[in-house]
Amino acid sequence: MTRKRKSLSNSAPNDAAAPDATTNDGEKATSAPVITPEFRLANHLLLSKKSGGYKNVAFSPLCIKLLLSIVAAGSNGPVCDELLSFLRSESINHLNSVATQLLSSVLVDPFSSGGLLLSYTNGVWVDKRLSLKPSFSQILENTYKSTLTSLDFTNKVNF
Repeated sequence: MTRKRKSLSNSAPNDAAAPDATTNDGEKATSAPVITPEFRLANHLLLSKKSGGYKNVAFSPLCIKLLLSIVAAGSNGPVCDELLSFLRSESINHLNSVATQLLSSVLVDPFSSGGLLLSYTNGVWVDKRLSLKPSFSQILENTYKSTLTSLDFTNKVNF
């Protein structure tokens, strides 16, 4: 997919840089780190409960970014444009490239380098009455290391 973002209409107050500062030699210092959209979303989710926020909840900004990237990869039109804007991405191809780089660096064999073990699992469940483009299924599997499963959402399942 080569759909490109139309504009960056998404500027939240949390994105504001820190006030200008100078170094000891009078040079302008670099601004504070930018808060990424996935951190903003995780923060919003954590603080959204009326009783003062959730307790004992964790969100992975990486997983939020990958989830929203998958939704963007499967969408088009205004929905896709809004997701690209929110994720600050130029195109679906850019999102897919970032996902490939992230997953290939994060999901390496930890035992070969003595690193930490990190697991990642993801899946997409679709009503069996709907069909998806084969290209989306390939992107899910190859880029996002996710599975696609068709299920019956209309009939109650008895366990």
